[in-house]
Amino acid sequence: MSVSSYKMITFLLNIYFKGIFNKNYLDGFGFSKGNSECSYLGEWKNSKQHGFGVEVWTNGSLYKGEFQLGKKHGIGSYIWANGAVYTGQWEKNKIDGNVR
Repeated sequence: MSVSSYKMITFLLNIYFKGIFNKNYLDGFGFSKGNSECSYLGEWKNSKQHGFGVEVWTNGSLYKGEFQLGKKHGIGSYIWANGAVYTGQWEKNKIDGNVR
């Protein structure tokens, strides 16, 4: 039987995760913020972004859409800080279409 719990873990260098953990893996809905210029709110599986989520960068860029095993994969929208937008298919963190 697996045990799930809600907790917040803070690591060295102010990296933290808040959400549902299952056997020490973030699993379910949660939030992460670290030293990178990006934060993430959404679904997790085995401590990787998996399912629907939103990434926000400090420069104003934003991605909302599907993730698979920690990569943008499926349908999603990326809005660059300069206003350029891509909405469509993603494959393993790469755009699979044209930016408008």
